[in-house]
Amino acid sequence: MSDSEPVTVHRVADYFLVRAEEWGQRLGHLKLQKLCYYAQGFHLAFRREPLFREPLRAWAYGPVVRELWDDHRYARGPLPVPEDFGDEALTPRQRKFLDIVLDRFVEYSGTQLSRFTHEEAPWRDAYERLKHGGDDIITNESLREWFRPLIADLDTAEAPPPPSDELARKVFGKTAAAA
Repeated sequence: MSDSEPVTVHRVADYFLVRAEEWGQRLGHLKLQKLCYYAQGFHLAFRREPLFREPLRAWAYGPVVRELWDDHRYARGPLPVPEDFGDEALTPRQRKFLDIVLDRFVEYSGTQLSRFTHEEAPWRDAYERLKHGGDDIITNESLREWFRPLIADLDTAEAPPPPSDELARKVFGKTAAAA
């Protein structure tokens, strides 16, 4: 497997579930969906290629990957952590990248992340298009354009500390407490 080959969203989601538990957190479905959105957006901006193959869609509670939603549509509370996830499912560079994304956003709830996405052009534009009879796909181009100016805040040299209120204001236009 190479770093330029997109993986499935299930590999990304399973990695987030495993790592979050290792960090003492359990993820619900809403939060997992938003983490996948942020991972895809930052990956497109930084590497100029998608992290995973499946499209993101603009749904009422923010960006959703339909294939992941299908798996967890009836889940309530924390999702089960996969027991058979192996490190070989992702490259070392992909794992490091996902650790950085998780570290940036793990402190926010799924509801907070959903609110953040509602203020961001990729979801907002696709949702508006859907309301007028268009499709609900959040394009890779819109993600790349939105996240490109933000990649300087996603330090890929090493895992950064948790997001500060300054970063939250810069990325989301509000502090974590205000979300």
